[in-house]
Amino acid sequence: MRTVVSVYRPAAKALRIIVVVKVSEIGEFGLIERLAAKVAQTPGKDLIVGIGDDAAVWRAGDRAIIATTDTLVEGVHFLPSVPPRDVGWKSLAVNVSDIAAMGGCPTFALVTLALPSDSEVTELEEMYSGLRLCADAYGVEVVGGDVVSAPQVSITVALMGEAVIHSGEPLLLRRDAARPGDVIAVTGTLGGSAGGLRRLQDGATADEPLARVHLQPEPPLETGATAIEAGIVCAIDVSDGLLRDIG
Repeated sequence: MRTVVSVYRPAAKALRIIVVVKVSEIGEFGLIERLAAKVAQTPGKDLIVGIGDDAAVWRAGDRAIIATTDTLVEGVHFLPSVPPRDVGWKSLAVNVSDIAAMGGCPTFALVTLALPSDSEVTELEEMYSGLRLCADAYGVEVVGGDVVSAPQVSITVALMGEAVIHSGEPLLLRRDAARPGDVIAVTGTLGGSAGGLRRLQDGATADEPLARVHLQPEPPLETGATAIEAGIVCAIDVSDGLLRDIG
C-alpha cells in the first residue's frame, strides 16, 4: 500500500500531497526507468549505446568500448553455504555474459568486495581464486578494485570489453534492433540456473550437475561473435526468464 503524506503550508494556503512509492510497487524495471530519467542527458557524440541494454558502448578513438557491471550479494544472489570459489567464478561470468550478449570481447575488470570484518581471509582468497579461473578462461585481466566494510558479503565486478569494428562502425547485438516478426532463438538450456538454485535450497551438494549450472555458468562468448559474423543484430542476456526478457 502506498503511503500518502499531507503537508500543509499556511503561507501558500495550499495542501501539498506527497505519494511515497515503494520499490516493490514498481518493480526493478520501473525503478530503472525512473532513476534513468534523473540522470538523462543529451547523448554525447561518442556515446553509442546508453542505459537500457546489457552494456553501455562508447567510442574511444577508433575503438568501441563496452562496459557493464553486476553485483552478487550473500543471501540474495548466492547462499552462504556456496563454495567461495564458485562465487568468485560467477561474479565475473555474469558480466562476461553481458559482453557476449553485445557481441563483444571482454578485456579488463575492476572488483569491489564488501565484507564484514570477521570474514575469513582463506575464504576470500578462495573466492578470488575462482574469479581468476574465470578470468583466465575468458581472457580477462583483473586490474584493480576496492574493499569496503559491510554487514554481509557482496562482490561487484565492472567489466570492460571491445566491439568488433567494420568499415569504421562497431558491430553490436542490440536490444533495440528487435522487430516484430523476428525469429526468437536461444542458446543453451533455459531454466538450468533456477533449477540448480532450487536443488541447493533443497539440500543438494554443490557438485550435483544441475547445481553446477547455477554455480559455475559458462557464458557463450563465442556464440555472440558467431552471431555478429552471421549478420544477426539483436541479442539479450537472459537473466530474468525468457518471457520477461524478450519483452
